[in-house]
Amino acid sequence: MDEQMTGLVTGALMILMAVAVAVWAVGFVTQSAAVYTMAKRRGIRRPYLAWFPVLRQCILGAIADQYLYVTRGRSRCYRVILPVADFLWRLMASFMLRLAWDLLAEQASFDLFFGMLGLLSAVPMTYLVSRLLSRYWVLRSCAGKNGVLAYVLCVTVPLAEPALLLWYCRSDRGMPPRKQEESQK
Repeated sequence: MDEQMTGLVTGALMILMAVAVAVWAVGFVTQSAAVYTMAKRRGIRRPYLAWFPVLRQCILGAIADQYLYVTRGRSRCYRVILPVADFLWRLMASFMLRLAWDLLAEQASFDLFFGMLGLLSAVPMTYLVSRLLSRYWVLRSCAGKNGVLAYVLCVTVPLAEPALLLWYCRSDRGMPPRKQEESQK
């Protein structure tokens, strides 16, 4: 009976993992295609970087910076902050997972684990705040007045961000109209 139950649980976990990987892959392709389309439409250099996870943050930061510069005349350097913070966050997460593994194997102390967690807590906070702010400006540039609603959906619903980016990737409702050159008038 135990072998049969183990087989059922293992099978259910394998199916669950396959579904999770499929959902992740669909979200990755959807978001990459949307960011690539937005970057290409707006003349951002190297739009193909949208297909690489850490470098996609650079493209999203460039789109947010472009919107802020056009509408408000300022730049927040999201194109630099986002990829650096994303890389550091991934590096810190792998380090903390390794430290947690050592803690479980009783090769590290709780003091070391929680000390490093406190020391490195600025990295995920910087990444989270800059990511949330840049997503807000990207969605405002695409969705216009609906950008706030789209942003709230992205923050609260797990798969809403790739879907909404794909939905709005071909619109510039929040961007001011382009000025005509004097020679064309």
